[in-house]
Amino acid sequence: MQTSKNKFHQQLEQLSSQCVMCGLCAPHCPTYQLQHNENASPRGRIALIRALARQQIDIDKSLQESLQSCLQCRACEKVCPSQVHYAQLFSLAQQQYLSPRHNLFTWLLHRYILVQQSRWKTIHRLLKGYQYIINIKYIAPLFLSFPVIKKTTALLPSPITSLTWKNVYPANVKQKKNILLFNSCAHTLLDQAVIEHSILLLNALGYNVFMSDKQACCGLFSKHQGDTKNMARCNQKNQHLYQQLSVQYVISINSACSAHLHESDIDSTIAHFDIIDFILLQLKNTPLQFRPLAQPVLVHIPCSSKNILQHDAALLQLLHYIPQIQLISFNNQYCCGAAGTYMLKHPDTAQQLLTKKIYDIEKYPQSYLISNNIACTLHIATALKNVRILHPVSLLTQQLTLTTA
Repeated sequence: MQTSKNKFHQQLEQLSSQCVMCGLCAPHCPTYQLQHNENASPRGRIALIRALARQQIDIDKSLQESLQSCLQCRACEKVCPSQVHYAQLFSLAQQQYLSPRHNLFTWLLHRYILVQQSRWKTIHRLLKGYQYIINIKYIAPLFLSFPVIKKTTALLPSPITSLTWKNVYPANVKQKKNILLFNSCAHTLLDQAVIEHSILLLNALGYNVFMSDKQACCGLFSKHQGDTKNMARCNQKNQHLYQQLSVQYVISINSACSAHLHESDIDSTIAHFDIIDFILLQLKNTPLQFRPLAQPVLVHIPCSSKNILQHDAALLQLLHYIPQIQLISFNNQYCCGAAGTYMLKHPDTAQQLLTKKIYDIEKYPQSYLISNNIACTLHIATALKNVRILHPVSLLTQQLTLTTA
């Protein structure tokens, strides 16, 4: 009789055996391009996972670091001729070999706070308190000597603002449909203007926008920590919320959340859209008027948009609804290094990857930079001064005339 552990190893063996070790993924892997180390490539990580599954090697600190250095950008999946399910393989290996180690704070964060939006206010208060303490003259140098704290401090907007949300924002039109606006944890805490702009634009398109403080995190944060149990708990809570509300669509603002929800077992009776795809679809039926913008606009394509949702063309098409817009593409080949919480755990690697992009962006001072991923936005903003970074929805709302054609 097979044990569950043997079955698990067989599953890892089966998935890892899909890889023919051709190495075509290596030029597309950000960490391999930085380190030129086989263990920092998709092929090398798959070989390590296969050897672990066959019990040919034991897990140690060096091997854990090789696996944990993966950004999970999934550029390798997109170019793989054998169509290896790298994300599924990595997730299973993460559960087995990189299980999360929670202290009291992270345990409370995963088990109590992330599972309900009304409790995110706790994090908001902690961040405001932290921001106050870090600005005290004699305390700041002590705190900022730690790389993780220094990076966290740089990511926070100043000051951190708070808004109270209604349960519903009705559209001012006769024929209305209902949608649930799915807010990411980071937008709710650190970039609430995007939520306001999303509501305004969706109302203009004739949709009643519902929001709920019973919403949980999409589960991606827990997935990145290898905590699949809490990821499933978040999914179940959100499924229950969808069933309670009378909505036709669930619309998410953050590309990473959209990609995760797209691949999760959410309620199949309700259509889920990323806001970029949804607004583009609606503008074809309900045209809106936008003011011209004769200013350079650089477009950052997040990995979740490019490699999972694969709607980078849709993003460009949507922005072209703004007359006279000057879209400029730049170095979008590799991940910027944000990758959710990766930039906090691996600040040196994240900064190296970001530096490659900043060089191109700084060629266009006094321009806009567009990104539909909150982690990328915060990460890039730490290195820019003369470029205004906006979510695509915020730029569209800024140029909206609020009159239908």
